[in-house]
Amino acid sequence: MTAMFNTVTEIGNLTIDEVFGYYDGPRLFSCRSGDGNYYIAIHVDDDGDNEVWLLAPVSTRRLEEVRTGRISLHGAFRLVEGGRVWNLLVSSDARDVLRYDFMSVDSVGDEILPSPNARLALESRVEAVVSTNTIWSAIDSIAQEAIQGGRLPTSIQALKSLRHVVDISLSNVNYPKLPAIHIDALGRSLTRLQSLFDAAGQAFFDRPTARGAVPSRIKDQTRLLAIHPFPGSFGIRLESDNNDLFGSDTLTPVFESVALLFQAGDNEAYLLEVLDKLGPRTAAHYRSLARILASARANFTIEVGVPNRAQSVSATLPYDRLSNLINILERQSEKVVETLTIAGELIGVETDPIKRRVHIKSVEHDINCGVADNCAHKLMGLTIGGIYEATFSVRIDVIDISGEEKVTYKLIDIN
Repeated sequence: MTAMFNTVTEIGNLTIDEVFGYYDGPRLFSCRSGDGNYYIAIHVDDDGDNEVWLLAPVSTRRLEEVRTGRISLHGAFRLVEGGRVWNLLVSSDARDVLRYDFMSVDSVGDEILPSPNARLALESRVEAVVSTNTIWSAIDSIAQEAIQGGRLPTSIQALKSLRHVVDISLSNVNYPKLPAIHIDALGRSLTRLQSLFDAAGQAFFDRPTARGAVPSRIKDQTRLLAIHPFPGSFGIRLESDNNDLFGSDTLTPVFESVALLFQAGDNEAYLLEVLDKLGPRTAAHYRSLARILASARANFTIEVGVPNRAQSVSATLPYDRLSNLINILERQSEKVVETLTIAGELIGVETDPIKRRVHIKSVEHDINCGVADNCAHKLMGLTIGGIYEATFSVRIDVIDISGEEKVTYKLIDIN
């Protein structure tokens, strides 16, 4: 392997593991330190004599997810584990590190990171077959040491039970030393979390949609069981109702996508990237969950373990960031929508700017809704009883108290 960045005292010499981008030399690659830690390195600036590089520490699991495209290159840096990256000034000729800083990723501008849409698509390097004896030997050897407050970590419990495991913790900021949460907030949080997994399951097993119920065949797969509470901040362990006896791994993308949603926090660019794949229904239930947590003044932590991963994925939504998250989700609700186009009879139209509406009826739909501002001029000259092709945006909202889904239509085009 080629040596790079020779004198980074805190992490040792680095050697290239795999090159992803090359232009007059490696510009994007994974590298490894002498003690076996991995990093993703990207070249961000060059003045001829010196170069600027960013290094994102990654676990082997996360590196594999970046390689295979499950996590974008943007997300590899923006959602770096630990929230900090190395910023290196390197001499162009000798490869000596002249200056380095371990800095918060929040201080890194998006303009120097890869595009949110940039992904690798490499073959997995992970050996797919692990003997049962090897798995159980590993579990038995570390289980006693790994027990946390009387419970196994989610990653080990997932291996042991062959189920997907979710630990959630809630703590009320009004009672920082008391492991308690109001039961109405707990109940709504749990039901909304279940709805979140149902909606994500629909995105992976079927297609993300804002209309119609999530099919029961999907809910049967994403259903969670409450296993037991645990102390500290008020916590509860959940497990999937189905176990992965045959290694089919169909649920893992669902559970990991929900974990990534929480990991995105209030990073708007990455949040939109994740929600774009999960669809408007998932966005609506996540928005409702955030409002419930804010109303309860609760910090929320989630940890997800899956049967075929050595490490769990965890994230925290602190109470003081929920307001910003909710504002972002409200703005994104105008972007994470679906459209519906129908041919139907114009039943009624109101052109007054204050109460502008249309009523169009087809064989399958009867829609009476508002009109987008950029479509208002198209209402002029429409004929009642005429047949028109109309396109609507479809937004889904969730009523926090009941969990009921409410679908709202808006006319965005008519011909």
